[in-house]
Amino acid sequence: MDEFEKNLDKNKIFRIGNYIVNFFFIVLGISLIASTLLFYQYRDEYSLGPGFSIFWIGALLVIGSIVVIVQIKRNPIEETEETLPTKNERIKFIILLLLSLAALLLIKQLGMITVIFLFFLLSMKLVEEYSWRRSSWIALLGTFIMYMIFVYLFKIRFPIGILGF
Repeated sequence: MDEFEKNLDKNKIFRIGNYIVNFFFIVLGISLIASTLLFYQYRDEYSLGPGFSIFWIGALLVIGSIVVIVQIKRNPIEETEETLPTKNERIKFIILLLLSLAALLLIKQLGMITVIFLFFLLSMKLVEEYSWRRSSWIALLGTFIMYMIFVYLFKIRFPIGILGF
């Protein structure tokens, strides 16, 4: 058996393993969705019910697993030498982690809308390395969409900060 056939067999094993894991996640997602619909309220009188998060976690598991299966079908897994993140990727991960922590700590003081805007702005600029102009537009659009979904559609009251919003 030559090197090509060995790699072909190894890739086939990895592919089958990925199918099994993603099938498990699809079943888990469907189970979460079904249990939400059977046992929890999606929405109550004043806000989102306890089933809201569980329903959407299940839906995202199903959707994400289907996307992964389609990607595996289209593009076979290829072995690469570099499996560890580069120094630049590790720095970006640490920046994103620190931005997330800062956002959690500043929500009460600055308010949710301001923190969402700053998180989008700084993560687009520092992690994605977009220009300030592009980062600002993404932050404005992202904040507006979050506001419309949670405040306008779901009637969630965001924490208000020192700026009054």
